[in-house]
Amino acid sequence: MPRVEFYRIDLAVQVRRYEKGVRLHAQVGTKEWNVQVPGSALRSKREFPIPEALRAWRNSSIPGGASQRGLRRVTVEAYDASLAAIPWETVYRWEAPVVRVTQVRPHDGIDPFKLPLRIVQVGTSPELSVPRTVYSLFGNRTRASIREAVSAESVKGAAELAANTKLGPTSDVIHFESWSEFLWPDIGSFADPSAVGTAAWLARICGNRQTRLLVLHCPKAERIRALPLAAALTAAGGPAVLVESLPAHVRVVFYRWFYSDLVHDFPLDAMLERALRSEERRVGKECRSRW
Repeated sequence: MPRVEFYRIDLAVQVRRYEKGVRLHAQVGTKEWNVQVPGSALRSKREFPIPEALRAWRNSSIPGGASQRGLRRVTVEAYDASLAAIPWETVYRWEAPVVRVTQVRPHDGIDPFKLPLRIVQVGTSPELSVPRTVYSLFGNRTRASIREAVSAESVKGAAELAANTKLGPTSDVIHFESWSEFLWPDIGSFADPSAVGTAAWLARICGNRQTRLLVLHCPKAERIRALPLAAALTAAGGPAVLVESLPAHVRVVFYRWFYSDLVHDFPLDAMLERALRSEERRVGKECRSRW
């Protein structure tokens, strides 16, 4: 596959609360805009309150040749709890991935990435097997040769993930198909890492296994609860989190493209943009990311 350089075209949005409402700052390249709006307007309006910024972002083009691809994103920086709770991914029709900017603590060190890429599915579903999906990408190549590049396994639950020695010490990607693993209402708590189903418990698993990407499949009705968990994990230093609630009949197609791009080392936001723009996966707009 020829080398592709991604050129990010960001609509950067900062949201701050003040005594009379909310201040919005938007930036596209070197251009900046500021407005003040009532807090309720952010939830009730269907259009972004700074249309000039939206037009500038949509009309931006990329320099360079055929090897460069434009990657449009919306970045949202909202640290106030009530503002962060707004569903920025869906409140406006962005037609691009939304990336939450968080105050991520710095890591003490960087673990070197080594092949094979290790993927583990936690839980089962009738429509999706991650190992089968991943291995089908390699056609008629032998399993032994495939495992030099990628290893995909599955376990029944998180307890087995922690105890299974056959998986090896690391999991670059943990893909949760079983939403029943997570507890309410303490899902965002970091008080007790032994409390199964909390952010502390999941952060410890990801830290111990050097996980770079966490995929959380949940019912559409539970997505509003899954997003705070993703925010808590990224605010604590990672990993990247993808919250997904796609309809069952499109999930196999979506993840075939998703894991193909992952194996080919595409950036996560580029993978999501391809999902949004692909005609075959037009329902991918229901797929939301947290960073």
